[in-house]
Amino acid sequence: MKIKSKQISELDKFTTDNVTEGTTNKYFSNTLARNAFTAGTGITITNGTVATTITQYTDTLAKAAGIVNSMAGSETDQAPSVSSIKSYYTAGAGIAITNGVISSNSSGSGAAASIVSSTPTSTDFSSTDTVIWTINSDVTLPNPNICSIGNILYVKNITTTNKVLTLSGYLLETTAATFNLDGQYSSLTLVNYNNSKWMII
Repeated sequence: MKIKSKQISELDKFTTDNVTEGTTNKYFSNTLARNAFTAGTGITITNGTVATTITQYTDTLAKAAGIVNSMAGSETDQAPSVSSIKSYYTAGAGIAITNGVISSNSSGSGAAASIVSSTPTSTDFSSTDTVIWTINSDVTLPNPNICSIGNILYVKNITTTNKVLTLSGYLLETTAATFNLDGQYSSLTLVNYNNSKWMII
């Protein structure tokens, strides 16, 4: 079928408003365009507006999801809260837990170490089995009979220069008369071996 140019010019007088829409080739309309889409999971389409029903990420939501007030061990992707950690632990004999701070409230053998800056005596070992002796000059090792067998004496040079520890024959491992505690905060840990000798540990 041939269409003459005159016929084409006559068609120019018409618009789609003058031509009936077919069943296959449709005219554009907002309704047809919107109906071409369907909403999947978590999506809504209302009057052409596409939205999601999925909760959007925020710092607050993420933090809330990451905290659970439990230490039951059943959570695979959540961390316990500070309060649940504190309540999870209980204080045993000689131990106190207050607002997350763990401390010792025992006395006598096994109590916290005493710290002294002068030559230790039996008084220093009266309420503990460990004494920390900080030195800043040359010193002489005391007789181990100032404490019980198994008690510990920790000698620490708190200066950056070498200090000499005179042994007075009280050290089990050597017959030497002195022991050097080098500078840079070196230390020596001794245990009462038999009430007459200290042993280095």
